[in-house]
Amino acid sequence: NSSLQAHVARCFMEILRITAPHPPFGGVELAQIFRLIIAQFQLLTEETPADSVEHQLYVLDLCAEVKAPLLIFKCEAQTAQALLQET
Repeated sequence: NSSLQAHVARCFMEILRITAPHPPFGGVELAQIFRLIIAQFQLLTEETPADSVEHQLYVLDLCAEVKAPLLIFKCEAQTAQALLQET
């Protein structure tokens, strides 16, 4: 469900914002979170329900505010490289 995923991504971004610059997640978990976040950005190009779009835009704003992409470097080297290649 895209609406549920958008809401979960928003919650993860709030956690990252609150705990920055020391996220409470390990490298593998951060990689999974970033995959979810990137998926939300990709869904912005598709027709999605309004409530999903609201969460997706909020995630986008928070990502810029928190500079969340810098957290990729906290992932293990192989995980970070795979994540960067996927995008």
